[in-house]
Amino acid sequence: MAPYETGMIDVFVSVPLSTPLGSTLVCTAFIDPVAGDADLANNSASWDVLAVGSADPNDILVDRAEVQFAELAPVPPYLEYLIRFQNTGTDTAFIVWIENAVPENADLSTFQFVSSSHPVQIDYLHHVDRFKFTYQDILLPDSTTNEAGSHGFIRYKIRPQSSVVVGDSVLNVAGMYFDYNAPVITNTAHTVIDNSVGLSDNTQTVLTLSPNPGNGLFRVEAGTARSGMITVADATGRVLQQVLYNGSRTLDLTEHVPGMYFVTLSTDNTVVTGKVIIER
Repeated sequence: MAPYETGMIDVFVSVPLSTPLGSTLVCTAFIDPVAGDADLANNSASWDVLAVGSADPNDILVDRAEVQFAELAPVPPYLEYLIRFQNTGTDTAFIVWIENAVPENADLSTFQFVSSSHPVQIDYLHHVDRFKFTYQDILLPDSTTNEAGSHGFIRYKIRPQSSVVVGDSVLNVAGMYFDYNAPVITNTAHTVIDNSVGLSDNTQTVLTLSPNPGNGLFRVEAGTARSGMITVADATGRVLQQVLYNGSRTLDLTEHVPGMYFVTLSTDNTVVTGKVIIER
């Protein structure tokens, strides 16, 4: 029998930094040339790789990546913002506050509070044109002690100014303060005023939860959205579960008591929320 050799080749592929966590990357390899090869059936291989990594848990999301210019009249639509924070330190946070400049090109008079994970005091600081959301005595545990309890959020909505024109953007960024540490600055949530033909991509993201009501197992589907983060909260806003979404997902809430729960899908540029009811 003729001797043979086996070996292994290491292949390194560059993945764009913008790749969302939870994305499925399809990898394919080929062996070439094939001249003189006794078995051509094993010259290619394909496999899936899940994009994983660390993620900044302090961010800001908006439910519209774009608003069509035609939507501005007679009244601009609301933009809904979700600001999320997490105590990733090594001890309990006694006070948390968020300073959030009024979004550029937004109408301050249309601000409406939607919900919060914890009791919050909302102030408008006129001299610097920003909101201040204060969680006094929040006693937010650190993520190593209680990961599920270390999260918090605030949600509000506001309309763009009626004077914006095609090409303008509504920009929003926030800073989180944990006790008296230096602020953690979020990404910038970006909504552009567009005049394209057809429907906004936002209309294609529809959260479907089934069966609903159900016994605690719910199928999650979100139209064209291919990846993101699913957050489950109870009726008080307390975060119970966070899992990656990669095109479809089954949520297991069978350990929770009957009642209504909020399911939020957050992607790079949109946030959609639905409700599920557990019945026994």
